[in-house]
Amino acid sequence: MLASHDDNGQTVPALAFNNGLTPTIALLVGGPAIDAGDSSLSPTDTTDLDSDQNTSEPLPLDQRGIPRLIDLPGVDNVGDGLDIGAFEFTDTTPPTMTAPPDITLEGNTIGGATQAAASAFFEAAVATDDLHPSPTITHDAPDPFPLGTTVVTFTAGDGFNDSTASATISVEDTTPPTLTVPDDLLITRNVAGGAEATLAAVAAFLGGATAGDLVDANPSLTHSAPTVLPIGTNLITFTAMDASGNVQTAEASIIVNVEFFDYGDAPSAYPVTFAQNGARHIVDDLHLGVLVDVEADGKPDKEAGRTVRAATTTTASPTKTACS
Repeated sequence: MLASHDDNGQTVPALAFNNGLTPTIALLVGGPAIDAGDSSLSPTDTTDLDSDQNTSEPLPLDQRGIPRLIDLPGVDNVGDGLDIGAFEFTDTTPPTMTAPPDITLEGNTIGGATQAAASAFFEAAVATDDLHPSPTITHDAPDPFPLGTTVVTFTAGDGFNDSTASATISVEDTTPPTLTVPDDLLITRNVAGGAEATLAAVAAFLGGATAGDLVDANPSLTHSAPTVLPIGTNLITFTAMDASGNVQTAEASIIVNVEFFDYGDAPSAYPVTFAQNGARHIVDDLHLGVLVDVEADGKPDKEAGRTVRAATTTTASPTKTACS
């Protein structure tokens, strides 16, 4: 039987029973006989070796029963990909798959983190193969990644064999929600102790806060308002919290007055608003004149202080004076 020998720098294996009925020479990686044949020159399948009812096709199997025309990627064909000889070379060596290092991501979308946020992670996956110059790389990563740890399996394929490697992506949420609160509210008491939280204006104020979050679609939103807001300034704390326990707070005030006030009218250089602690008096049954411009807050009046000629009247009624 022919022994293994060297032929012009190529190692030629010895004749051997390579799982076939008769001895054959097994082709080696890089051998010149690989993909160097032409199936049109092969004998026809007169005995229908593959049982496909086609006896005019070229022999579909090699001496061991391995399918012919296994066209190896990365090997230039001399003919149509058939190997020369009774032995069809098959690639039984899988690629080498190297997974990227484990990483941790900050949540950036509802439910977790997008694949786009992990682009560097995917780009770090590498596959090599002894025959295929560019083995394929696939993975089973979800999009988005959920909060917590996800194992990602990478698969390298060379057209004949696959290999896998795994890495983990951990997604955490450490970003607090966003919180927007309403402007301060100025109201008048409706009960002896102050103003009830059920008043329409108060309910609208308390319901006017909004919260949002990158990862939690429905962060909780609470407030510190009591059932009855006492007279004076009530600082209300709004609290937003997401499912990861991140908290955001903001404050706004409800100012409860005893009664409606009438603020003085004056140019803007003078204090005339609540915030300026402007001059004001409670509107009750005692006032000058019959017209009182009741207001919850004052406003500068550029017309204040101007001398205006009184209108002539033909009635006997006294002049009406606005108390402002």
